[in-house]
Amino acid sequence: MLVISQKKGDKLHIGRDITISIIDLRSNKVRLGIEAPAKYTVLRDSLFLQEQDEAKEEEAATELDSEAKACAPSEKDEQ
Repeated sequence: MLVISQKKGDKLHIGRDITISIIDLRSNKVRLGIEAPAKYTVLRDSLFLQEQDEAKEEEAATELDSEAKACAPSEKDEQ
């Protein structure tokens, strides 16, 4: 992790496509402006973690559904 100190109005560049601007500094908050192409998703950590949890739940539900279908008797077995 790169740790740097910046002042209000300063900018950081990540590659050629992403610019992060320091918009405002308050007692315990920093306001950032992020410019990035639409192909990049920019999320706060809390939303990122929420999306990961939801994806894991969907994956688990899909696996359970697949296992249930595999265990269910087929139409041939019933005849």
